[in-house]
Amino acid sequence: MHKRSTKDVTKKQREAYFLSQLKNVYAEFPQGQIEEGEEPDFLVHEDSVTVGIELVYFIRGQSKGGSVTRHYEVLYDQIVQASQELFEQANRTPLMVHIHWYRHHRPKKQEVETLATQMTHIVASNIPHEIYRT
Repeated sequence: MHKRSTKDVTKKQREAYFLSQLKNVYAEFPQGQIEEGEEPDFLVHEDSVTVGIELVYFIRGQSKGGSVTRHYEVLYDQIVQASQELFEQANRTPLMVHIHWYRHHRPKKQEVETLATQMTHIVASNIPHEIYRT
């Protein structure tokens, strides 16, 4: 049996939500049994016909080169992932860290390691030494 990650479960839940919204507004949506899949995302079985539905996310501003917004989301994710790996190599302290990006600075791909290192130092220098309980 294939085990899904939390990210996959969230994605599947989101896809199921969008499919139910489509079903609610599209009068000719097939009335058959819906089966979850991967490619396509859903199969709808009705009588002797099966319809495959693949949900695709469209981001405004997308061109042949892709979306600028998505490009930076990927870079931000790479910075956080690299920083987490650096932190976990040097520290055993379990932490939950939330990153809020100031979107006016758009990092370059060659800055990923430098920014990850800086982020790691900021987090490591702010580890609480005592746990405060209320």
